[in-house]
Amino acid sequence: LWRYRLLLVVTAGIGMFLGLFNALITPNQYRSIGKLFVRPGMRESITAEKAFSGALTESRSLPVREAIQNELQVLSASQLFGKIVAKVGADTVLAPYDPGSADESSGPWHIQKFHALQRWWFQSVGTGSPAGGSFDRPTLARLILQRAIRIYPEANTNVISFAYESHSPELARLVVDGALAAAIEMHSEVFDTMSSLGAIVDEVKE
Repeated sequence: LWRYRLLLVVTAGIGMFLGLFNALITPNQYRSIGKLFVRPGMRESITAEKAFSGALTESRSLPVREAIQNELQVLSASQLFGKIVAKVGADTVLAPYDPGSADESSGPWHIQKFHALQRWWFQSVGTGSPAGGSFDRPTLARLILQRAIRIYPEANTNVISFAYESHSPELARLVVDGALAAAIEMHSEVFDTMSSLGAIVDEVKE
């Protein structure tokens, strides 16, 4: 360590500089998570004692896994994100990041300096033409949500989680609430259509 002390000092200095620069130009991130319960009541019937004792057989856990997979297939459609944009608004999703809007004159001085640099950085980056200029605002918002919203099942449960990060906790919570409402609406539309297919097939057979 003593032999390479100069290299260690230089490396530590470069790492601290890169970390500080990344912190300065990165927006404040707040995560909101919403949970969608598939087949309500199934989770309550599986007690911790049965799970640890091995009484939960594969035949009982298989329908839950199939229900989760079917639900994830339904929620992977692009129409879901279009419904989210329709509920929260494209302008809400595409709202610009303003780090100094909430605490322009309050807070520690170093936080204000950080926000001033962030504001200058994002204004300088935003002066050019937008990358999605060929899309209308609802389509651009839908494409952003497709990459920003994480939809994933929780292990060993009948829960599907929706996670979204934003520079505002209120905005993150609003988008997640819209995603849950859109998911329920999407589920109703798809499975109502599937349930009516049986009657249609019977009519065709007759």
